[in-house]
Amino acid sequence: MTITGKIYTAILKRTPVGHAIRDHDGGLKVVQHSTLEWTLAGCNYLGDGPERGRYRISLVFPGGFKKIHPADAAAFLLKETEDPTFRNAVVGIWY
Repeated sequence: MTITGKIYTAILKRTPVGHAIRDHDGGLKVVQHSTLEWTLAGCNYLGDGPERGRYRISLVFPGGFKKIHPADAAAFLLKETEDPTFRNAVVGIWY
């Protein structure tokens, strides 16, 4: 995570959504310590809308308010099940 992403997350943890961030962090630790092969799509904000078929992905999330539609997040994860590129990683995905 970039410094901007760390600052963004630290600020959000002090807001009413902080409990959700802590829940996600706890879930991530469970997955990381499992024996499963996994890939998580790090979606900053899931917004309504159709599949676009084009999006950005990165192992280093740049921070900020990034949006992705559910259909594109699902398409990315389905592709990962067929041809895994990001094993045991959280992948930032956004437009």
